[in-house]
Amino acid sequence: IGVILGTYPSDLARGGADAVAFSSVPGELGIPVLTLRSADFGLLEATVMTWSGPYDAELTATVKHSTARAWNVLGLVPGTGSEIIVVGGHYDHLGMGGADSLAPGVQAVHNGADDNASGTAVVLELAEQRGARGAARGPRGILYACWAAEEMGLLGSQWWVKHTTVPLKNVVANVNLDMVGRIASGKVTVGSAETAAAFRPALDAVQAELRA
Repeated sequence: IGVILGTYPSDLARGGADAVAFSSVPGELGIPVLTLRSADFGLLEATVMTWSGPYDAELTATVKHSTARAWNVLGLVPGTGSEIIVVGGHYDHLGMGGADSLAPGVQAVHNGADDNASGTAVVLELAEQRGARGAARGPRGILYACWAAEEMGLLGSQWWVKHTTVPLKNVVANVNLDMVGRIASGKVTVGSAETAAAFRPALDAVQAELRA
């Protein structure tokens, strides 16, 4: 089982890329992924249409692993108990752009003010406010996290889950702050509110406080 990616020859005239970049498939799929140039993709499709199969195909490839070093930035405020809440956001963006950019044809620095300098700023502000309260501890610890390589497929946070700096069983909630810089009509969108029974009452309480 695998995935073959390509652009139909007829789509080239509409601005499609001749070859789908391998980097367009971020993260770890766990299955083989093959990208073909448009002409080869068209030839493959024409060939497959004549099959009465199934047939077996054998492919060989030399895989070039591109690597880079990045860092998650973490800060832990211990609580009086063992439970921990993670408050995080990714600090990477798209560099010089690419297919996933809002301006895919622009080869220039993409600053990422909203995605996700906004979330990173909120993480730092929350950490600063917590620090201003002094050494008094709450019942739960708070792990402030700025994740690396999110745009490459959540690589920074995935690495942390596999190599945790605190026992994963002690993490009772994760608050992810992503693209919070465009607040339309004074509203903030909160996703995944139903993933824990405690979230909805907490959000309702905050909403009532803000409206008071």
